[in-house]
Amino acid sequence: MFKTNICFSSVQEVSSFVKLANNYDFNINIISEKYVINGKSLMGIFSLPLEKALCLRAECDSSCPFVSEVRPFVVGA
Repeated sequence: MFKTNICFSSVQEVSSFVKLANNYDFNINIISEKYVINGKSLMGIFSLPLEKALCLRAECDSSCPFVSEVRPFVVGA
């Protein structure tokens, strides 16, 4: 399981993230307080408070290409 904090600063970043997430077969979730949203859902992500950092949880290990591709969205990267 890969976990990190991510943040989006524009609509284009959210769209890019969803396109990236949909390239993979494993589950990708975004967590904000009590909500767990499918990371492959554009509308789902827009239902979250995007002004805050969000927790990303992906069912892959740290050697998966997804980990390096998601780096632009990681808080503090």
